[in-house]
Amino acid sequence: TALFYVAIFNLPLFGIVRKGIEKQPEVDPLFIASMPLFLTFALSFLFSIFTVKYLLKPFFIVLTLLSSSVFFAAYQYNVVFDYGMIENTFQTHPAEALMYVNLASITNLLLTGLLPSYLIYKADIHYQPFFKELLHKLAFMLLMFVGIGIVAFFYYQDYAAFVRNNSELRRYIVPTYFVSSASKYLNEHYLQTPMEYQQLGLDAKNASRNPNTKPNLLVVVVGETARSMSYQYYGYNKPTNAHTQNQGLIAFNDTSSCGTATAVSLPCMFSRMGRADYDPRRANAQDTVIDVLSHSGIKVQWFDNDSGCKGVCDRVENLTIDLKSDPKLCSGQYCFDQVLLNKLDKILAVAPSQDTVIFLHIIG
Repeated sequence: TALFYVAIFNLPLFGIVRKGIEKQPEVDPLFIASMPLFLTFALSFLFSIFTVKYLLKPFFIVLTLLSSSVFFAAYQYNVVFDYGMIENTFQTHPAEALMYVNLASITNLLLTGLLPSYLIYKADIHYQPFFKELLHKLAFMLLMFVGIGIVAFFYYQDYAAFVRNNSELRRYIVPTYFVSSASKYLNEHYLQTPMEYQQLGLDAKNASRNPNTKPNLLVVVVGETARSMSYQYYGYNKPTNAHTQNQGLIAFNDTSSCGTATAVSLPCMFSRMGRADYDPRRANAQDTVIDVLSHSGIKVQWFDNDSGCKGVCDRVENLTIDLKSDPKLCSGQYCFDQVLLNKLDKILAVAPSQDTVIFLHIIG
């Protein structure tokens, strides 16, 4: 099993190693040759912990299916399953997930996921009596540990220098990195005691409100992720903003996002934290800008056509668009964002009785 993981699932890792070698041409060839051996020893040592009767097959079947998907993401899209990606996977919109279901991904799952899992399921494994089996396992683990030690004895300094110069290496190791990221996510979201919730801005007042004028209405469109470097507004030399360039829009240059995943960017965007000090647990345990607007007496509404508001709109009026609400604009898997305009038209047909902020979360 470890050999299969090293030879197949860790191909993206060795691609990073190759790039590292190009930057350090003086690297010892024997050190490079030791990497697959070292990884095989290490994974064999870890895997042997789970080679227990009744646990072995279900554990490795699940691990192999997950590793197959992680491998494909890294190999095809150079996407690493870190904490943020795990969080995004748990909270993604079905339409976004379906975008990655294609011939290539299905073929990969069949060849590197389902087929090996079937072979594991059909494998005829003979177990020794408990203590004899335990001794064999301990002996094997000791042998793998010695192998790790021998490689480290000869090449520890090489590994330390190479990893220091190529810090992203560990992120591509399958399955250890994505398993540790998933464990961290599950621990923080389901196992840890939630932080005590903190309300903010309870004394907020709508000081600019003039009772002698009509109520104000502000519509905020929360868009899909886009790269600022590809926007003409930010200096890109191609006309990527042709549709809006004559509408007098203002581009704010001195801004940054906490991440490209909706599960990260939305809570950060509406929190009082910045990119440098953003803490998702703390963000989820305190009021957002939306809550403070509501505390001040402003009516707040959130209409969602994406993967949800990630908690930022939970305490105000909110609505997620029904995927079957409009046969012309919805396919049952997603809706075009125009469906939000239809909802907005109905709201605007009645003059607001108080200052109102409407958020439209688009799928893009």
